Parts: sequence; structure tokens; C-alpha cells
Amino acid sequence: MKKLVFLIIMSLLCNFSISTYSTTMVNPFYAIDSTTEYQIIKEHLKDNSHMYFQWGRLARNNNGIIQFTDKKYFSISPHDNRSEYGFSSKIVMGGSDFEYIVQPGDSLFAIGRKFEVPHYLISSYNKLDDPNSIRAGSIVKIPLVEPDLSSKEDYKNRFPIGKALFSIYFDATLYSDNKNAAIEFLNMQDDCWDKYIIQPIIHTLNNYEFDGVVLDFEAFRDSFVTTHYSNSQRTGLKEKYNRFLRKLKNELDDKLLVVIVHPTNVGGYFDGYHMAEIEKISDYIILMAYDYQYVLKYTASDNVPTALHGKVKTIESTFHNQPYVQPLWKVDEAVEELLKLVKNTDNIILGISIVGMKWVKYRKNIGGRNYYYYELYRPDLNSIESVNALEEYLENPAISKKIVPYNNISSEKRKELTRNGDEPIEIEYHFETPESLYIKYYNIVTSYNLSGIAIWRIGKGSQNTWNKLVNMFSDEENILPEPLPTPQPSSKNTQIILKIGEKHMTINGQIKEIDPGRDTMPVIIENRTLVPIRVIIESLGGNIYWYGEKNTVIIQYKETEIEMTIDSKIIKVGGTIFHIDVAPQIINDRTYIPLRFLLENLGFNVEWDSFEQKVVIDTYSQ
Repeated sequence: MKKLVFLIIMSLLCNFSISTYSTTMVNPFYAIDSTTEYQIIKEHLKDNSHMYFQWGRLARNNNGIIQFTDKKYFSISPHDNRSEYGFSSKIVMGGSDFEYIVQPGDSLFAIGRKFEVPHYLISSYNKLDDPNSIRAGSIVKIPLVEPDLSSKEDYKNRFPIGKALFSIYFDATLYSDNKNAAIEFLNMQDDCWDKYIIQPIIHTLNNYEFDGVVLDFEAFRDSFVTTHYSNSQRTGLKEKYNRFLRKLKNELDDKLLVVIVHPTNVGGYFDGYHMAEIEKISDYIILMAYDYQYVLKYTASDNVPTALHGKVKTIESTFHNQPYVQPLWKVDEAVEELLKLVKNTDNIILGISIVGMKWVKYRKNIGGRNYYYYELYRPDLNSIESVNALEEYLENPAISKKIVPYNNISSEKRKELTRNGDEPIEIEYHFETPESLYIKYYNIVTSYNLSGIAIWRIGKGSQNTWNKLVNMFSDEENILPEPLPTPQPSSKNTQIILKIGEKHMTINGQIKEIDPGRDTMPVIIENRTLVPIRVIIESLGGNIYWYGEKNTVIIQYKETEIEMTIDSKIIKVGGTIFHIDVAPQIINDRTYIPLRFLLENLGFNVEWDSFEQKVVIDTYSQ
């Protein structure tokens, strides 16, 4: 029976060529960029799973030099726009502090930036019930902080055999002064590399006891077309990168060097990676075998109104239009192409994505005529799994699809998705399931004898997916385990925990992103906590309706109805008018509403923990 299951799975691969199957076992790597994401999957990992923590970056400093930094939230210059890649901070227990006299115009955010201490830690250390209550002349104590390595330490305690790697992000961005980040970096002198990048990296690895480093250096080319640099500066960059890698590897001693590369089987691919040399220098190569998506967009030649120009025209899969992020044939082809350039397969890790795609088809009426276009959203797998629609498996790309037609889109969802008067008429989801991941990745990895897989991005997965991913690479019989039910919050005894500045929330112990793909998080404005309200209300079993023409939100829970208008401090609760301190408002295209007033009027308990800067909502009293 076990052999039959395997043969059935292999029969689905008849449309493309794959090497002979081998029984090589693999060690999966898991990519991570936040402490919260590790918490999501730690219970599903096993001792042969390795983890890399994306806590560092290269950035251009105020002197124009590319340098390594691990500072989170605090940019080292106006050119540093990826400060999310850094260590989170925590207060040093029993550490010292110093007093700061608040100056006129100071805010807690400004003080935090001044001393590079997160404002929420200053608030909790000073036991401020209201972070906005500081006044000029008052004294605020600034605590001593240190990197928060709790998730890495927890990982190493749980999985002593696993490798904890430190990941560094960098890309070939073009700065506002027309300087190219990759060209600036690759033309640095050896002593500058050593001073600003290599030695600081080595210090971080040794100081915090990491087992190695992952270089996520993206969008490199062997040459760039630019008049800002000389020919010698802008060309021959592939070999310059090799030289940097050799210098770094020589300093790493027994620590691992893992290098991420782009695939070669895509038009205009990033050719700044000398695969054969990188194989010789590094311990592992991660092949990013995803982001193959390319879609046709409206142009002036389509003879459509200019309002359509640049919008996605179709998501039908054709030779010139490929809406899938990682179709089976492209992933397999990417591996085949790489193996033509390297000698050994056992140091190749296949990079995959588990981020779902949500294509919304819109109808735009211009001059009495209807036009149609698509917008892309990136939800997590939990939300896609909960969509009530027929699931279809697409054999050729080896991916699953759900389509929600107009009649099945609820009126509140249509209101939520309406953009500038353009109405959604269909929603199409493309996503990986445990079965598609098995068909695609397990078989490719084992067929080519690759070392394993690296998964991006943890926060977009689901409990069911993680459980099966881990088990498929530890089961010698190659049988998928029975599905685990995805926990759903109960309509009774529900508890929701949100933290200021944190894009994830906890519902009955389960961590999920508040607003997948949009980095939405609770904020404090004028001493009041505001939240993106839809996900809260729906998690508690209520309904929310948006009337764009009136900028009005109506919330219904059991027998209570609350009506509020954006930028208005007047709220109606069951027909009774109330005045509040802070009006509902639109932030990043999401409706934010004062949390306590709203939920207490719906009968929920709401508690504010000033020390941890978190809100706890529960229905236990109901």
C-alpha cells in the first residue's frame, strides 16, 4: 500500500521529466524574519531542522560606505530603508539606566530614536500608563538594552543538533543620488570590506554563538547599464563578489557560509552569481526557485483609458502570461539548469515560498463602458484554507486554486475590497497545499539528491502545512501524515492579545498576522489604542460593514449595532449618541477604531498592560 501511494503521486508528474527517484533523506532549513514567526512553528520542528534568523543587513551609512548593521527600527542613514532586518531589543535585567530631561517638542518616539532604545521599552521601564503623557521638564529613565535572542536560544535548547544561522539581507537598490548599492559594495577595497562588513559579521557570529551565516544578497548582476560609474566599476561584478565571499569564508573558520542565488531560467535573470565558484567557496547554496510570476499589463497600445495603464490585464496562464509564483516545470527546470553549473548536489538547498496569492478581478466603468483588471494580495495559508469554495488541483503547475464568483462574495467583503468605486467581481486564490508541496518539492529534492529545502515565509503558512512539511522529510516511507485540523477561534471563551507595534496577534493561543501582507499593527494616537477593526470583530463572531460613499462603518455583534464615521468623534450605539476623544481614521488603507470604547460597548472585557504594551480582549464573562 505504501508503494502504491508513492506511485500514484509520481503519476501526477507525467507532464515533465524528472530524474530517477532516490531515497536520500534531507535536512530542511527554515527561513525566519521575526521572533513571532518562530513561535508559530517551533512545536512542529524536529532535531534535523535548521533555522536561519534574518536579523542583519548591509546598508549605506552617512559617509556613503556600505556597512553591516544589526540595529532594528533605527536606520543608520537616510539611505537605510530596511531597518526591519535587525535584532529586537530587551531591557537588561539588573542593568543600569540614566536620566533624561524631556525637552520641548520631545515625544517618546523621538527620545527612543535619540538613544536607539525602542520607545515601548522606555515606556514599560518608566511604567507609563500613557506613553504620550511625558511633558517638557519631566525626567525619563533610559534603560540599558541588549539584543533579544530568546527565540534563537529557545531553538538551540530544543534542537541541539540543529544549526542556528544568522542571515544578512542586502539588495542592488538604486539610491536617490543614482548610486547603485551593489556597485558601491562590490567596488570597496579589501580593507574596507574587512573593517565595515566582514569583521563586524564575525564578531556578531562569535558573540551570539551562531553556527554560521546566510547571505541573502539579491538582484546582483555581472554588469549594470549606468553612466554614473566607469566601465571598470560597473562590470566584472561577478568576480568581485567571488572575491568578497572568499575573504569572508577565510574568516569564518569552522562556521558555515550559505549563499542565496537567483535561478537562471527566467528572462533578464540576475547574472551576478558565479555558481561554480560559489559552490567551491560556500558550504551550501540556496536556490530561490520562486517568483516566476509575470503577467500582462495594460499599455497605451491596448487602446484603453489611461486609468487602466499599468494594471494587470489577465491572469490566464499562457506562454506570455504566467500568474503562478512557482509552477512545477519552472522549479524543476531551475534545478536542472543549476546542476549544469555545479558538480555536487548535496550542498544545494531548494528555496521555496509558501505565500498564497489572492487575485481580485475588478470592474471599472469609464464612460458607460466596463473594463476589467486584477489586483494582487498576499494572504496567509490559514485564511485561504478557511475560504468556502471548491478547491481545484492544477496538475501542470502543481498548485491549488479556489475561485469565489461574484454571487458568493459577501456584501461586506465586496465593500471591503472596493477600490475607488471599482467593484470586485471575482476572487481567485493560488496556493500551496501539503499535497502540492510533496508532489513538487519532496520529489524534486529526493530525485536530484539535494540537501533540503529553505522555506519563505514562515508567517504565511498554516499549522497543517508546517506539520506535513516537517514530517514529509522525516518519513522514510514517504507517506504524508493524516491532516491536522486547523484550530478555529470559538465564538465563546475567545481571547485576543494584541501588542503595540506588533503585526501579529494571538487568538486563543494561536498566532496569526493581523492583516496578512500589509504589516498592519495597533497604534497609540492621542493616548488611545487604535486597531484595524475588521479582523477583531470577525474573530469575535461579529460582522462589519463599510459604506465607502459615506465613509461609515457599521459593526454588528449579537443584538448590538455601532455606527461610526471616519474622522468623526460622534458614535452611535444602538441609536444612542456618544462623543469619543479620538475619531476613527484610515491608516494604510485600513479602518482604525478606538478599541476600548468599541469593545466595552459590545460587552467584552478589555485590559491594557502598560508594561508589555499589550491589549487583552476576552469574552469569558459572557
